[in-house]
Formats: sequence, structure tokens, C-alpha cells
Amino acid sequence: MKIIKLDATDSTNSYLKKLINNTEIEQGTTVITNDQKLGRGRRGNYWQGEAFKNLYFSFYNKISKKTNSTGFFLNAIASISVYSLLKEYKITNIQIKWPNDILVDSKKISGILIENIFLGKNLKHTVIGIGLNVNQYKFTKMHSATSMIIHTKYQIDIEYLAIRLQQLLIQNLSKAKNDSKGIIEDYNSVLFRRETFCNFLNNENKILSLKLLKVDSNGYLNLVDKKNKLFRYSSDEIKMII
Repeated sequence: MKIIKLDATDSTNSYLKKLINNTEIEQGTTVITNDQKLGRGRRGNYWQGEAFKNLYFSFYNKISKKTNSTGFFLNAIASISVYSLLKEYKITNIQIKWPNDILVDSKKISGILIENIFLGKNLKHTVIGIGLNVNQYKFTKMHSATSMIIHTKYQIDIEYLAIRLQQLLIQNLSKAKNDSKGIIEDYNSVLFRRETFCNFLNNENKILSLKLLKVDSNGYLNLVDKKNKLFRYSSDEIKMII
């Protein structure tokens, strides 16, 4: 599978989306860069990291009728792929924080951004963007962040990481065609703070104390209050406070 390496770019997701619009590319084509100037996250946030020390990665996925193409399902595939990659480096206490963060020891090590490209009303392509902290020790603007080198104690080859992550995404996308339920089960098995009461902030800036049960196949967080009343929220309606 093709990997396009850039010295620097504003955003690997933006670069890949422009490429998709201008030419036909093969499934799994991946863009990485040494220096990402304007990496984006959810809700207008930016992914911040030092140049040449982290993985800035975007993967092209062509929509197929044979697999679930919802944003959350692809997010789950990406999350499980990053989780598996970190496990290969003997990193422990890895968890997935709904909807799009990977944590180690409750600190953020990776973030995921899924972006869709439509032709009219039809979803045709998706870009899976992943930022992974690799060889960076200090995080002045992200006190709750961590990196692979902090846990492995040795420098890691970033290009090899990109190749391996590309392989894992391809494997899990293939697996999902026949076992979509298994992907969601894998995601929930390492869900951050599952089966515990947590504080959440809703769109009315009200803090809710609810027990996290699971994430369902549509990406909704399933929660219960102390009276065991069930609630379902999308990622646009509520966020966890940690």
C-alpha cells in the first residue's frame, strides 16, 4: 500500500482530501508528515505536537456497501488499530475514551478525526486521521498528555509505525466486513471508565453524574443514573469531564 511522506503540511487530512478530489487513489493510501502545522481535532480543537517526534497520519478509505461506513464505526476500527499498535510495544493500561481518544495511564496519547467526502447526498470516501505521540517527552500545552517513549524508554521509528498502523487498519477493515459486532465488543472491552459513575457536561452546561455502560453500534453512549434510568447521548450532546 502506498505511503506519501511530506516534509511539512498544514494537515495530512486536508492534503489527502485534496488528493482524493483531484485524482483516483487506491484503498489504504496513507499520508504522513514530519511537521503538521494545523492538525485538527473535534469541535475546532487543534492537535499539538513537536515536529519530527510524532506520527501525523491520514488513511484513505473508499466506501463499500459491504461494511458499515458510519463515522463512529470507522472511529472504532481506528481506535482498536491504535490500541493494538501500542500493545505491540508492550505498553500497558491502554484505554479508549469515547468518542475519539486513546489514553495510557489516563493520559492522552492519540486522537482520531474521521472526515467524510460526499458526492451529492451519497457518502463516497472517508479519511481516517490519527495523531500519535511518539518520541516527545514534554507537553507544555497538554498537561494530561503522554507519549510512547515515556512508556517504552526508547526512541521509536515513526515510519515503521506508519507502515504497521496502515496494516492494522487494513486488517481491521477487512475483519469488520464479517464481524462488525466483534469490533464494537473490542471497543467496549477497553472503554475508559466503563461501569463507573462519571461527570458529564451536556449542551446546557449542566453537569450530570451517570454510570457509563457501553457505546452502542451507532456510536451513542449508553448511561444510567442512580435510579437506573437509561440515557443515550451522541458525541455532540455530551462530553466526559476528567
